[in-house]
Amino acid sequence: MRAILVSLLAAASLILLAGCKNPPKMSLDEFQEFCNDEFGYAEDCDSGPICSGYAQAVSRQFQGVKDCVAACNAQDKAYWMENVMTDCAAVVGNATDWCDQYCRRKYQQ
Repeated sequence: MRAILVSLLAAASLILLAGCKNPPKMSLDEFQEFCNDEFGYAEDCDSGPICSGYAQAVSRQFQGVKDCVAACNAQDKAYWMENVMTDCAAVVGNATDWCDQYCRRKYQQ
């Protein structure tokens, strides 16, 4: 019984360690696809211009993740003020999350 428990713990440890691998890099096209698809049901908001604005902001080369995430946050600040009282507020939050993930995947150590 103890041998089975030890084997199960060892297997669980390997699975957890495998899950810690860095996720694959995300392309700008993938970013835009994820960004636009997430809130496809928001009929009163066209996510296209918002997601394109974020994509344009991070399309240049940055020195690292910190600068890239700062570009995402600048977009968030600009779009949030424009959309805080509209149906696009959720799209802005979603775009910021995907932008952050794009930067972290692109500039992972």
